[in-house]
Amino acid sequence: MSDIEGNIQAKAKKLLKDGTIKYFIGYENGSDPLHTTPCFIKKAEDVDKIVWNPLCVNNLAGYLTHDKKRELKKGEEEDKKPIGILVKGCDSKSLVQLLSEHRIEKDEVIIFGVPCDGVIDPKKLEKVLKDKNLSVNTIDSLTIQHDGKNYTVKVNGKKYSFPKDKIEMSKCSDCTQPNPIISDETFGEKVKKSDKKDYKTVEEIEALPLAKRWKFWSDQFAKCIRCSACRNVCPVCYCKECVVDSADLVITPQTTSSEKANKMPWLEKNVDPAENMFFHLTRMMHMAGRCINCGECERACPMNIPLSLLTKKLEKEVKEMFDYEAGIDVEAKPLLSIFEEDDPGDFIK
Repeated sequence: MSDIEGNIQAKAKKLLKDGTIKYFIGYENGSDPLHTTPCFIKKAEDVDKIVWNPLCVNNLAGYLTHDKKRELKKGEEEDKKPIGILVKGCDSKSLVQLLSEHRIEKDEVIIFGVPCDGVIDPKKLEKVLKDKNLSVNTIDSLTIQHDGKNYTVKVNGKKYSFPKDKIEMSKCSDCTQPNPIISDETFGEKVKKSDKKDYKTVEEIEALPLAKRWKFWSDQFAKCIRCSACRNVCPVCYCKECVVDSADLVITPQTTSSEKANKMPWLEKNVDPAENMFFHLTRMMHMAGRCINCGECERACPMNIPLSLLTKKLEKEVKEMFDYEAGIDVEAKPLLSIFEEDDPGDFIK
């Protein structure tokens, strides 16, 4: 156990024992050695399940809005105590965005912040281990250490060294916020951060002729199975009813014109390339100036659609057009709620 992991457990245990928080959201070991999974600790005696290591990939911030949407059971009284949550630097941007949009309030959460120098992509790790003739089923023990340039992965007592870019999440390569922007308590030393975002992958797509760009994205969206994993995992997709679900209304003789108007079938449920493209582009437009580019949508996608290319494109355009970055300042107003009389009106022409 690392000192950071032990200190997180100790602090969570104290808050649970004192009744300060209603539960704690963190990470625990997953069903195989290459994964961790979110955990919800309600009892002080269960805090030893909490882990902290380079496999703690998930952005946990989205669970805060899930909690607010949960309907109380019959006879259940609302527990108004705050929720404890563990966040990496990049994840803390999600909390900042949710606070600035007033989806959560600061007194509803106690934030455990952890500086992060990168997390491992389980898919990449599985691939490099497979190249060493190691499969998940043959791994009895696995530990990971990081020296700044390489990861040392100890599998069944034998050590293997891998460069960061071989097994790290792609979002980590140009992370500018490895340290928590907001936290009530920080565990671990601050990490040196980069000051410049790398948009090389986005610029490569931008440089393609229009026909090739269209083909690239048409081919990608054709793979989509419309499982909505990207939407469901997103920390700032918190609407109770999504606009793309508005086709759910069943028309009956009793359906009023008002109900029909409010349930316009913007999007059908068909798994069709055109419908898929409409789904993703509609979602992206709702993320403009709000997406903090945490990469959860791409990580959750079972079809490996490179959704981070879209989110990074949004981030790039918003930065260049408005000099605005989501998730940085709690006091900042959401981008699309800001209006100045001298704003350029070129789009009106």
